Amino acid sequence: MGGGRGRARRRAAGAWLPTTNGAYWKRYRHRLIDLATVASGTWLGLAVPDYVDVDSIVQLRTMHARFGNRIVGIDAGAGLMLRTREALARYRLHDMQLLTSSTVAMQSQLSRAIERRQWIVVTAWKPLGIWSRHALKPLADPARAYGSGDRIDNLATPSLPRRAPRVVDFLRRFQLPLAELEAMMVRLDDGVPPERVSADWIDAHADEVARWTGGA
Repeated sequence: MGGGRGRARRRAAGAWLPTTNGAYWKRYRHRLIDLATVASGTWLGLAVPDYVDVDSIVQLRTMHARFGNRIVGIDAGAGLMLRTREALARYRLHDMQLLTSSTVAMQSQLSRAIERRQWIVVTAWKPLGIWSRHALKPLADPARAYGSGDRIDNLATPSLPRRAPRVVDFLRRFQLPLAELEAMMVRLDDGVPPERVSADWIDAHADEVARWTGGA
């Protein structure tokens, strides 16, 4: 049974659509099927600590020096980074550099800057544990460089419904509210093992899980 679940995991994945993973979905959609939406109402863009006197991406054009001319990003190939490069061009932020790092490194730099009351702007999204840890504000995006919000969909290879129909049934029923997903992320950031986080969530939602799995 464990091996079957492993093979199913390799044939299914989550994607943020239509914006964050839109470029990859456009490239590979002929190889995948969209099973269902897990969560909706996500957000991505740029964020700053609430003490920073900037409310819109437009203002970065004149306030870039206060941020050291830097936007702290994440992994180079992330959909959010592709969107941020587009935002730099769309808002003509020629004096700002997008730094490549990782999600963990970005969060560490953000935490250090807040401890020192320094100005910092980071690539960010919701849900993410930093919103529960720090008082942040998303920067307005009047040009909609980051779109108008995403949903998280379960994708699978076309062969999965035939190979693992019960897994597909589960993926089509599974729902996870953003607030609960963010709370799980906070626990993961605190070092709680993923298996423990998942098990605790399943225990707390036993009735829902039973409906999704057909009581199996």
